[in-house]
Amino acid sequence: MGYPIVRYAVFAGVMMLVGHLLVQNAPEGSQMKLEKVVAAVFPSRSVPKAYEAMTSDEVIVPLQWEGVWVTNVELNDLYEVKLIVDTGASSTALSSQVAFDIGLSPDSRYKKIMMSTANGLSEAWVGEVQSIRLGDAEQRNIPVIVMENFGEDGRGGLLGLNFLNGFNWHIDQQAGTLILRAKS
Repeated sequence: MGYPIVRYAVFAGVMMLVGHLLVQNAPEGSQMKLEKVVAAVFPSRSVPKAYEAMTSDEVIVPLQWEGVWVTNVELNDLYEVKLIVDTGASSTALSSQVAFDIGLSPDSRYKKIMMSTANGLSEAWVGEVQSIRLGDAEQRNIPVIVMENFGEDGRGGLLGLNFLNGFNWHIDQQAGTLILRAKS
């Protein structure tokens, strides 16, 4: 057991067994609480696709916690991509790979720009997405920032306020949902 990988495998196996025993032997009624704890400790890497409409003007979008809130977004009615829901970003930003995949090219009305990000300065260009959709919630003709060195983490970019502010919205952190309501 001198090899780190063997120690890790034994530790992981023991922890899985302990977790299984805890869930199986939990008193009636506490099972749900344990499942929430297990889900918080071992979050799924996939993002749920199901969208739920509570009323005709409200869309509840499932979010996945990956250190940040992420969700699947449909671009241009044909391309699904995982984006970070970034309530601190004024604009929606896409990786250059996602832009290429949806056929987006630099908008000739704009020049290349330098963006100040959490990781420092980055070169970017501006384009426009025909549509961004989360379930029945959609915004059309949304300007996006396309960044060259962005999205290597399996996420295609950021869903920013230029999309979100088209709705009355809030994030229910306890439920892990983004709630979008049509503006009246």
